[in-house]
Amino acid sequence: MNHVHSLFFLIFTTLILPACGSDNTQSTTSNKSSEAPGFVQLNTHFFSVSCAQSSCHSGEKGAGGLSFDNPKTAYEHLLSGQLSNITAGELGFKLVKSGQPAQSFLLHKLITDSTSLAVEGLGAQMPIGDLQAPGKKTLQAVKGWIEAGAPYDGLDFEADFTTNESVDIYTQCDATDEEGMLACFGTPPNPAEVMRLHTKALTIPAGSELLVCSHLPITPEKDIFFRAMVGHQMPGGHHIALYSAFAPVNSDTPVPCGTGSEMENYRFLAGAFSGGKALVPDTIAVRLPAGQQLVIQSHYINSTDKPITVMDVLDLTLTTPDDPNSIADNLVLNLSEFEIPAQSTGYEVSYTCGVGREIDIYSIVGHTHEHGTLLELEHTSAATGTTLLYSESDGVLMREGGSPVVLDSPLHLVPEDKLTIRCRWDNPFNEVLTYPTEMCAAIMYYTPAVGFLVCGEGDEVPQIFGAESGTPGCQTLDAPGNKNGVGKACTATGGECAENEKATLCLALFDPTANFCSFLGCETDADCGDDAICHPESGSSACVPLICSD
Repeated sequence: MNHVHSLFFLIFTTLILPACGSDNTQSTTSNKSSEAPGFVQLNTHFFSVSCAQSSCHSGEKGAGGLSFDNPKTAYEHLLSGQLSNITAGELGFKLVKSGQPAQSFLLHKLITDSTSLAVEGLGAQMPIGDLQAPGKKTLQAVKGWIEAGAPYDGLDFEADFTTNESVDIYTQCDATDEEGMLACFGTPPNPAEVMRLHTKALTIPAGSELLVCSHLPITPEKDIFFRAMVGHQMPGGHHIALYSAFAPVNSDTPVPCGTGSEMENYRFLAGAFSGGKALVPDTIAVRLPAGQQLVIQSHYINSTDKPITVMDVLDLTLTTPDDPNSIADNLVLNLSEFEIPAQSTGYEVSYTCGVGREIDIYSIVGHTHEHGTLLELEHTSAATGTTLLYSESDGVLMREGGSPVVLDSPLHLVPEDKLTIRCRWDNPFNEVLTYPTEMCAAIMYYTPAVGFLVCGEGDEVPQIFGAESGTPGCQTLDAPGNKNGVGKACTATGGECAENEKATLCLALFDPTANFCSFLGCETDADCGDDAICHPESGSSACVPLICSD
């Protein structure tokens, strides 16, 4: 059987608090103020409570390189961290500018609402999640600390917290039952114009975060198209994403999903950050594929000392494309065969893929995990030479959805053009890091859509997932399969596997020669049933009929 590409997840549009350049102030942990709180007190009562979540400013390498787990390291970074938000630097900000609160990006991100920050090009209000936002006393303590020269130690203070209810990015709701929570999102839109999707009620324990996938009882019988998506989340929401499942999951209970092999079953469609608009350029239409179950991924952070109950809603603005060339799909450069040596710094891999067809690119987002230190995407053409399209150096930021780029105008590519992806990592561990613990992927929207395009190691041009192919399949066209459905003949978009008891995934989605039904995650040949074997592939496994096993 041909190589089956490993798929991956993407969560879009989080804009984490970036590190900024310092002025000439030298950070020292020996200075102490008798007039204002110090960083020690701020970290104890505020930063470690509201900001040190595992997906934000915690762990070995927090978002923007800022982790509050080690107070001395965090303090030094706040006063001398390197600039990563270009716009903030152009506006004269430093992360913390000693003696100048108005030019301290940290304070600006705490006191300015997300709408205003977005207009300025400075991301979202901190802390993300809206639940443990600093109150008036806490904000005054942060301001006073900066005014006093940002000392490491100082006076104790009493922190207070609030929720930014004036900020309308979250849906406020007192109800905890499904019907009552749905009512909090207002009157449902006209279903002829907007498709509304929602999760069940989700409960997040105190002081924890939740990343789950809700499998909706919706599998379109024919392709549906949308031109915009708006995500609605309740306080604590970090992001919401829409996927389709290659193989349906019959579960009413949301299941954990994130960076593991379970994401190989999901195809990313669109995502939104903290209850906002998805990154879908206005001029394209995105397809909800026929025969694939719809899935909502929800990410919440509960930084309070009490459990919270929430719900997510997605509104998809429907469209009927007049021009088939406006239908978009994903083009992905995805590397999965790297091995990052133990205790290594700056380990780098790159791969060049020919475009192979005439297409337009509309947006780009990079994806590594937290040990990534660089992801670049280059375009090379005979006419213009080599151009850097995308560059990001913050692995935590990319893990949480990256910094997406929407091109000012579509980039037109011709078959002879080439795209090169380059990733770099630091590995502090005593063991080798491989896929999917780390990742290297660049994801783009492209038109005209011919299917889900993926290019990985060994591919000269992107391979088409979800499109018919003239390549002969290994299975006979009328094969019924065994009692599990393994080996039943299928086509990439025909839905022939949907009624099988177990083998509900058509592998033709990944490899046009693998025109048979299967399922992932088998452990032994016996799991697959008669006339089939369990075939290991790219960190996962799939059942393969004997006729296709050579």
